[in-house]
Amino acid sequence: MSGATIEGHRRSIASLAVLAELQSSFHLSLAASVLSFVGSPPPWIPASRNARRGNWCHASQVGIRCLIVDDHRPFLEAASTLLQREGLDIVGVASTADEALGQLRALRPDVILVDVFLGEESGLKLARRLVGNGRPDPAAVILISSHSASDLADLIAASPADGFITKTELSAAGIREIVEATGRRDK
Repeated sequence: MSGATIEGHRRSIASLAVLAELQSSFHLSLAASVLSFVGSPPPWIPASRNARRGNWCHASQVGIRCLIVDDHRPFLEAASTLLQREGLDIVGVASTADEALGQLRALRPDVILVDVFLGEESGLKLARRLVGNGRPDPAAVILISSHSASDLADLIAASPADGFITKTELSAAGIREIVEATGRRDK
C-alpha cells in the first residue's frame, strides 16, 4: 500500500472518530479501536459506565454440571440430548450405583439425577450414599422416575434427595428450580 493510500485511510478513520464523538460512547470506543489498529492511538477513551453487569452469580445463568444415573440406555441418551439442548452440561451418565460413585469423584457434578428404580439396585439407597458422601460442596440429588410423585410419595418423603421430577416432565428449568431452592448455587 502506498503512503498516500495509508494517509487517505487515516483521514477517513479520523472522520469516523469525529462523527463518533457526536454519537454514543460505544461508537467512540469503536472508532478509537479502529484508530489504534492503524497505529494512531486516540488521546483518551471516555468510559460510558453503562455496561450491563454479568449474570455470573445467578443459578439460571451459570452452567450446571449434571450426572444422570439410569439403567435404561435409551432414556440416558434421550435425557442427555434434551438437557444439553436446554443448556445443561451433561458431564456423565451411569447405569449402576458403582459407576455413579466412581464418576462422582472424577466429574464433580453440581446435580445428580437418580432413577428411583435403578434395575436390580435401589436408586433410593444410592441417593442416601450420594447425599452423605462428605463432599464440602455436595451435589444436589434429584430423583427421577416414570412413576408419578403421588405413586412414590412415601418413598420420596423418606429420601434425603433434594427433589423429584417425573421423566415425562424432565427439563433444565425443573432442575434449575430445585437447585435454586437448595441454595447451593448461590455460594
